[in-house]
Amino acid sequence: MILYYGADNAFIDPKYNYGNSSNDYGQGFYLTPEKEMAKLWASQYKEGGQVVTYDIAIDKLKICKLNENSDESILRWIAILTKHRFSLADKDRYKVELEWLERNYSCDLSSFDMIIGYRADDSYFKYSKDFVANEITIELLGKAMKLGKLGLQYVMISEKSFDQKYRNEIAREKIEYSGAYENFRNDVLQEYNILRNSDDKINNKTILDFMRAAK
Repeated sequence: MILYYGADNAFIDPKYNYGNSSNDYGQGFYLTPEKEMAKLWASQYKEGGQVVTYDIAIDKLKICKLNENSDESILRWIAILTKHRFSLADKDRYKVELEWLERNYSCDLSSFDMIIGYRADDSYFKYSKDFVANEITIELLGKAMKLGKLGLQYVMISEKSFDQKYRNEIAREKIEYSGAYENFRNDVLQEYNILRNSDDKINNKTILDFMRAAK
């Protein structure tokens, strides 16, 4: 499968156990099936960036799929996300909700090579955080996912997935710095506000509704 990585000019090659542990799914190599998204990420660097194109043998890897448009899949996605993206203050503030998610929807990723899931970094993180804060419903979150608003990412997480026999680099393309990434962030915020104003908390389910129903 063809996947893309938007990087700065210093990027050479992915390495197992490198990367930011506070990314959506922890340490890993984050790829996108959308070349335009990779270009967008690469364009944020003042010195310019690059888009690296890979052919990944994902059929040889064990994959955890978190991109199904079901309540269970979304709650599992949130449970994993909050482990890595929430600050200590947030974990303390939403302790009851996070413990409930961990107890009911935690997923052991140690047996998987790759995750396919929605992206929550930067502007999109507000969707997931507001859901845990009981401020939006799972229907709104699911709608954003179904419409492709959050964007999918393919994340290599196991030592096996980093073996070069499963990864073939095809091309590198230089990308100039632009203001496109900041414009994108502003557009996302406006989109979020529109979706949030359309949320129906009377007929749809918040996290507290799920928690009450489970008792």
